[in-house]
Amino acid sequence: MQTIFQFLMYTIFGKRWILWEMKEGFKSAIFVNEIEVEMEKAKLKVLEENLANLESELKQAEEAPLPDVVALLPEDQKEDKKAFYDLEKKLKGERVENISRLKNLIASNKEELDRQNGEIAKIYAITYKNRLKYDFVREWKINKHIVTGK
Repeated sequence: MQTIFQFLMYTIFGKRWILWEMKEGFKSAIFVNEIEVEMEKAKLKVLEENLANLESELKQAEEAPLPDVVALLPEDQKEDKKAFYDLEKKLKGERVENISRLKNLIASNKEELDRQNGEIAKIYAITYKNRLKYDFVREWKINKHIVTGK
């Protein structure tokens, strides 16, 4: 007994009070689990949106043409083949680096999605167990000396 109120209720109602508290506790646990599921689903939705954005960004990066190297060179270096080659190599390297960065972000996001799905499955399992316990306790009948089911 945690409080005087609980002690008084137990002395007045006996095991019926404990059974009522158990039922209310399981109802509360089920409610909290449902809220957790909704919260995790919201996180999952955000992750899915991020993944879709990253995939579209990757597609754009792969399909986008390289900028015109001649237009980017200063006027005095437009005829210099080495400057042209260096700038072209730099632009291609940046593009490859950006594409590999996006692929790594997508892989990381997919791992996070898998983890989030696992978390939701775990919460569903806990909710199911709490529901089974509540259904079992709800049907209990209290006799004078013996606690029995149905």
